[in-house]
Amino acid sequence: MDNNFVGKRIKLARQQYSVLHNEKVTQQILANKLNISRTYLADIESGRTNANSTILNKICKALNQPITFFIESKYRKEKIADELINYLIELDVIKSDEELTEDKLEWVMELLGKAIDMSRIKEKQ
Repeated sequence: MDNNFVGKRIKLARQQYSVLHNEKVTQQILANKLNISRTYLADIESGRTNANSTILNKICKALNQPITFFIESKYRKEKIADELINYLIELDVIKSDEELTEDKLEWVMELLGKAIDMSRIKEKQ
């Protein structure tokens, strides 16, 4: 994953959460919720370091964002990715309260890429 992209999306998610909930979420407030230091969160947001899957899952829960919000892909289609994850939850392939590991995220993104490739083939026919 691109550290700069993830960091920018975390900052954006903090800002969106602040506006939607009328509750300012600073780096310090989020870091406290995640049980990490503010400087570590600042390093993640600036792209100097990456967020591991555990931290990223905690960020998703704290800011009410789907994991796809933080994933960059040349095929990035947030709505489709959300729908795919929801479909996998419906099929019981992924548990709704499950912490998504990096391996599982890569697998979901691979599925998404294949689905997009198949839709492009159908469009050409």
